[in-house]
Amino acid sequence: FSSSQSPNTTSHDHHQLPLQVIALLSLKSSLNKETQSNSFQDWDPSPILSKQPNLEDPLWCSWSGIKCHDKTPRITSLDLSHQNLTGTIPSEIRYLSSLTHLNLSRNSFSGPLQTAIFELTELRVLDISHNNFNSTFPPGISKLNFLRLFDAYSNSFTGPLPQDIVKLRYLEQLNFSGSYFNGSIPKSYGSFPRLKYLLLAGNLLTGSIPPQLGFLSQLEHLEIGYNQFSNGLPSELGLLSNLKYIDISNNTYISGPIAPQLGNLTKLETMLMFGNNLSEKSQQVLLSGEIPEGIGEFPNLDTLIIWNNSLTGKIPQKLGLSAKLTKVDLSTNSLEGPIPSNICNGNKLVKLILFSNRLVNSLPDSLGNCTSLNRLRAQNNNLTGSIPYGLLSLPNISFVDLSNNSLFGPIPEELGNAEGIEHLNVSQNPLNSTLPDNIWNSTNLKIFSAISSKLLGKIPEFVGCRSMMKIELQDNMFQGNIPWDIGHCEKLLSLNLSLNSITGIIPWEISTLPSITNVDLSHNNLTGTIPSDFGNCSTLSTFNVAFNSLTGPIPTSGVLFPNLHPSSFSGNEGLCGGVLPKPCAADDTLGASAVEVNQQRPKRTAGAIVWIMAAAFGIGLFVLVAGTRCFRANYSRRFNDDRQIGPWKLTAFQRLNFTADDVLECLSMSNKILGMGSTGTVYKAEMPGGEIIAVKKLWGKQKENIRRRRGVLAEVEVLGNVRHRNIVRLLG
Repeated sequence: FSSSQSPNTTSHDHHQLPLQVIALLSLKSSLNKETQSNSFQDWDPSPILSKQPNLEDPLWCSWSGIKCHDKTPRITSLDLSHQNLTGTIPSEIRYLSSLTHLNLSRNSFSGPLQTAIFELTELRVLDISHNNFNSTFPPGISKLNFLRLFDAYSNSFTGPLPQDIVKLRYLEQLNFSGSYFNGSIPKSYGSFPRLKYLLLAGNLLTGSIPPQLGFLSQLEHLEIGYNQFSNGLPSELGLLSNLKYIDISNNTYISGPIAPQLGNLTKLETMLMFGNNLSEKSQQVLLSGEIPEGIGEFPNLDTLIIWNNSLTGKIPQKLGLSAKLTKVDLSTNSLEGPIPSNICNGNKLVKLILFSNRLVNSLPDSLGNCTSLNRLRAQNNNLTGSIPYGLLSLPNISFVDLSNNSLFGPIPEELGNAEGIEHLNVSQNPLNSTLPDNIWNSTNLKIFSAISSKLLGKIPEFVGCRSMMKIELQDNMFQGNIPWDIGHCEKLLSLNLSLNSITGIIPWEISTLPSITNVDLSHNNLTGTIPSDFGNCSTLSTFNVAFNSLTGPIPTSGVLFPNLHPSSFSGNEGLCGGVLPKPCAADDTLGASAVEVNQQRPKRTAGAIVWIMAAAFGIGLFVLVAGTRCFRANYSRRFNDDRQIGPWKLTAFQRLNFTADDVLECLSMSNKILGMGSTGTVYKAEMPGGEIIAVKKLWGKQKENIRRRRGVLAEVEVLGNVRHRNIVRLLG
C-alpha cells in the first residue's frame, strides 16, 4: 500500500498496519475479554506484520464476519451478529470507510451509540438491534446519505426520536421499536419519500398520531402500538394506498371511532388494533363505533385483530370473501348480529376468536368444512342452534370453546373419531342431551369441560381414554355409576363430577392414576367406603367427597388426608376417623378392608355356569390386581424415593429473593393452576417477598416427553435471550 491509498493504510513503512486492520483490532480490544476468544480466533495480524501486505490476497478478507470488495481489499461488510459480545464500539471504526453493511445485532453492546459510525458514509444497511445501547440518540445519522435500512429494535434509547433522520431520502426501512423514546412522533416523519417500513412500537411515545404519516405514499408496514398516544386515529391514514400491515394496538389513551377512510386501504393484509391492558387505577379508553363495512371487502386481507375495544354494530358480513383470511380476533367488544357465513371462504382461516360479544344466531354450517381451522373461541355470546356437523373432527382443529351460549342438542358423535382436537369446552349451554358413547376415544382430547350443560344419562365407559388430562362434568344430571375402567385415563390430572346424581361406590382405580391431582365427587349419591388406596396416592393435592352417603373410616396414611379440611367429608353421616371429630369404632376399622373388597365386586344374577366363570375370572383378576398393586406400590416408592434425593438445584438468571423450596411449595395447590399443555402444568405462585411468578412443571414419566422437553429447553433458550418489557422475564 502507498500513502496515496489512504485511508486504507498508514503513510509509514510497510510494517505499519492498514487502517482497516487497525479498526478491526481496536474493535477486538474494546470488547470484554471473555467474549473475544471464541468470536475472533482468526483475527490475527501477525502474518501481516511479518511481510508486505498482499494487495491481491489480503489476509483480513478471510477473517470471520468480514467480506471485501470483489476486486479490491476494501472491507464492504462487517457482520458480528449473534456473538454475545459485550463492551463498546471504538471510534476507530471510522476507518472502515468502504463499509456498505454493518451488523452488530443480537449482542450486549452498551453505552451511548458511537457517533463514528455516522462517518461510514457508504453504508446501505445498519443493524444495531437487540443490544443495550442507551442514552439519547446522538445527532449525525443524516450523514449516511445512501442508507436504506436502519434497525435499532430492542435497545434502551431515551429522549426524543431523532429528527435529522428524515434527511435520508433513500431510507426504506426504519425500526426504532422496543426502546424508551418519549415525546411525540415528529410531523416530519411523514416526509420520507421512499419509506416502506416504519416501526416505532413499544416505546413511551405520547401525543397525537400525526396526520402527516398519511403522506408516506410508499409505506407498506406501520407499527406504532404499545405507546401512550392520545386522541383518535387520523383519517389521513386512509391515504396509505400501499399499506399492507398496520399495528396500532395497546395505545393507552387512543379513543374514538375507526375512521371510515381506513376502509380505503384496499391492499391491507393485516390490521391489528386490539385494546389496552391498563391498571385498575387507570380509566380504560377504547376504540368505539362500528367496523367500516369496506374492511370486509379488502381483497388481500389476511389478519384482522381488533380485540378488547368498545366496537358495536355487526361484523362486516362480506368478511372472508377474499378467500385469504387466516386470523380473526374481534373478542371483548360489543359486536352484535351473526357470524359471517363466508368467513372461511378459501379454507385458509386458522384462528377465529370472537368471545365476549353479543353475537346471535347459529354458528355457520360452513365452519364444519373449514379444514384449515385450528382454534375457535366463541364463548360468552348469545349463539343458538347446535354444534355444526364436522367442526369437531376437522383435521387441524385443536381448541374449541363454545361455553356460555345458548347452544342445544347433542355433542356430535364424530368427536369420538376426532384425531386433532385437544381442548373442548361446551359449559353453560342448555344442551339437554347425553354424552356420545365413544367420547373418550378421541385420540388427542386432553381437556373436556361441560359444566352446567344439562347433560343427562350415564357417564360413558372410559374406553380409549389415553390422553385426557382434565374432565369437568360438574353440575349436570348424570346418573348411574362412575365407570370402573377410569383407570384407562392414565394421564388424568383433574376429575370433577360434583353436583350430579351419581350412585354406586368410588372406584379404587382412580387412586392408581399416576398423575391424578384433583378429585371432586361431592354432592352426589355415592355409597360405600372411601378406598384406602387413596392414602397411598402421592400425587393427590385436593380430594372432596362432601354430601354423599359414604360410610366407614377416612384414610389416614399419606401426606394429603391428615391435612385435608373436615369440610371435604361433611354431609356423610357414616364417615368417621381421620380429620373428623367422630372416631371410628374398633370393628369399623378392622372390618373396613373386608367391606371394601366386598364392594368392589359387582353383583351378578346370571345362571350357575356364569357364576362359575365369574368366580374363575374373579380369582384371576384378584391375582392380577394384587400383583399390579404390589408392583405399583414398589415402583411408586422407588420413584418417589428417587425424587426426594436433593436438594433441588435452582439456576437463577438474576438476583432472586426466594429459594427452590419456596417454588416447590406452590405446586401442591391445585387452585393455583393457570393452565395445562403438552409439556406440563403452569402454576401461579406468590413468593414470601410478595413476588408473583409463574412456574412450569414438566411431565416426567413418559418416554414420549423427551422430545417435548427439548421443545421446552428451546423455549427457555429463546426467552433467556430476549430482553423487552412486554415479554415476561425468565427468572430461573
